[in-house]
This record gives sequence, C-alpha cells and structure tokens, in this order.
Amino acid sequence: MTTDKGISRRIKQHIIAKDHTFFAITQPGFEKTAESELADSGISAIRGAVTGGIEFASRLTDCYLLHLRSRTLTRILMRIAHFKATNFTVLRKKTASLPWELYLSNGIQFSCKTTCHHSRLYHTGRIEQEVSDAVTARLGEYGIRAHHTMSDTESPVQTIFIRFDNDLCQISLDVSGDPLYRRGYRPCVSAAPLRETLAALILMEARIGSYDTLIDPMAGSGIFSIEAAMMRGNIHPGINRHFIFESWPSFRPETFHHIKKQLLHGAGDDINPLTVYCSDYSGQAIQTILKNLQAGKLSDIIKPEQRNFFSDYITLPGKCRSLIVLNPPYGKRVTGSQSQKKLYEKIGDTIRCRYPKSGYAIIVPGVEYEKHLGLQYDRKIPFLYGGLQVAVIFKDSPQL
Repeated sequence: MTTDKGISRRIKQHIIAKDHTFFAITQPGFEKTAESELADSGISAIRGAVTGGIEFASRLTDCYLLHLRSRTLTRILMRIAHFKATNFTVLRKKTASLPWELYLSNGIQFSCKTTCHHSRLYHTGRIEQEVSDAVTARLGEYGIRAHHTMSDTESPVQTIFIRFDNDLCQISLDVSGDPLYRRGYRPCVSAAPLRETLAALILMEARIGSYDTLIDPMAGSGIFSIEAAMMRGNIHPGINRHFIFESWPSFRPETFHHIKKQLLHGAGDDINPLTVYCSDYSGQAIQTILKNLQAGKLSDIIKPEQRNFFSDYITLPGKCRSLIVLNPPYGKRVTGSQSQKKLYEKIGDTIRCRYPKSGYAIIVPGVEYEKHLGLQYDRKIPFLYGGLQVAVIFKDSPQL
C-alpha cells in the first residue's frame, strides 16, 4: 500500500502540476458566447465547441477562477479516462485501473450518472454498479473509504459521469457540485423563470457592455436586471459559493482564497455606470424582485417599479444608449393563441413607436410570433427551453 506521503507526491505531480482536459457545459445555442467568456478568463487552450459545451485544457487553478467568475457555464467536468469497453469485465477492469485515490478523499459520497448511445453496454444501472464497485475496491486498497449513494443527501456528493458512445466509454468527474446557475440571490421566482446563466448569455450576446441604460419591462423575478447589475458592478457570481472540488485531495485552500482575494479587489466598483429600469405590471412580481434584490444585496442599485410597458412609457435622454430585454409570457403563461399573437403585436408596436433608437433582445416562441412581433433583427439564436423550441432575436442600437 502506498503511504500518505506517496499519494500526496503523486497528487502534486499528476493532478496539481499538470494540465487537464475539461468540458464546460452551457446552454445549447450559446456556445460561442460562453467560449468568448472562457477566453476573457484567460483560458487559451480552447479545443473547440460542440452542442452544449466547450472543451478546453488548463490547470486546476484556472478551474478555481472559472467557478468564481463565470456567468455563462452550468457546470464543468474533468475528463478522467476514455477507453473502449464492449463487456462489463473490461469496463470494471479499466475503471479499477484508474488512480481514484488521487481524485477522491476519504469519506466522500459519490454517485454515477450514465448515458449510452449505440453501444453494446446499454444497461445504465449495471454500468453504474460496475463502476461504483471498481471505484470503491480501488480506493479500499489505499485505505480510503467511499460510499456510493443513489439518494439526495445534505453532505457533498461527488458525481462521476459515464458516457458510452459507439462502445467508447468516457469517464468524467463533476468539478462544480451544485449547478453554477444557482447564484444564491434568487429565493423567489416567477412563473417559468429563466436560469441565471441563460439571462447572462443573452445580455452578453446583446453586448450589454456597449449600453448605458437597460430597460427590463417584463422583469418577472428581475433576473435580467440583477445579472446586468452584477456584470457592470464587477460582482462575481460564485464568490460566496462552495464547490465539490473543495473536497478533493488536490484542493489547495490557500490558492483558492488568494484567487478570491484578487477577484474581490475592485468588486462592486461600477466603472461604466448602468441605469436599470426594472419594472413589471404585476405587483406580486415587484415584491418578488424586491426579495431577490435584498438577497443579492442590490437593493441600493435597482429600484423596481410597477409599470405597464404598453402605456407607462420611459422618457430617455437624447444621447442615451438603451437596450430592451424581454422574456414575454408564452406557452402556458398565456391563455389562447390569439391573445399571445396580440401580445407580440403590441410589443412590436411599442418598441417601434416609443423606443426606435433602442437595441433589443427578445425571446420569441416560434417564427409565427416573430411575424406578429414585426421587428427586424441583426442575429437570432434558436434554443430549447422548458421543452419548447424558442429563439432570441437581437437588434443593436443604431447609436452604437
């Protein structure tokens, strides 16, 4: 059996001191936007995007940074192994040969999640059992206890992702833990809320940094307003979060806290002030937004108002560069297709007549509703959300 010092030496050599391959998961359709954020975070070895994610190579310390500052990623996986397995004997043997003692700490609980496509091994339950048995057996050889769990628990759970595709098995470790869209500032949500990461992606794609005014007139739970204020205030979304990599034997708290300290320097300084008009016609929505602002410590920055977008217009200064963001009700949130069509017609008329110099980013549930909206756009990103095929259309302000 290898000594603790021997394992520590191997962790430094093979985990801390080396680059690893990671896969960053993001909202399908917005891979290029997320890739730009990775590049802005200093990730240079970006290997390319596929549907729903970006593969890149970096050190663990770069992953620390991404978890603290990324606004667009859902989670990050570390690639552990890639091998061919056409029977369970090979699967178990290959899995047991991996150095799990370098990745998992004593007493950790772990779970397995499996997907299979066009492979001879397709029984996910059996695959997960073989992998979990191999992992616990390998760790047991080093005196490390690990418990496979299939139920939710309050304790941190390390997820092992197993993917079979054409008999090729890929094993990855979840680096994040809870999804990264759980910022912690939204205890209250409205009907059919956007995830924080999707709101951030839309704002980034809309080039929020080029505007001095944001109009969020159907704010719901205030997600666009809050994310925009955090961006412009240099408030990092993961700074008060905990992540599963903090339970890894390779985790170095002093390095992590040093990165945090560097990010906190200047956080909250709004170098380019952004005026936010956050409103909703619903008084209940305003109460929801107020609670979320309080949780996010943004009550002094955003003052939501009860306002009707179609009648209570905002008077903007002549030189104002304004962006309108809209996630109008659709699907089950609107009764009757005619009501929904009229809603989109009114939105289009209001923007054309009252805000002709504003840029906009509007979520639209289909080509038919785009026609009723009647607005031109510079680019369009289709995506699947809540089981519905929708798209967001973007128009840059002519003043940019």
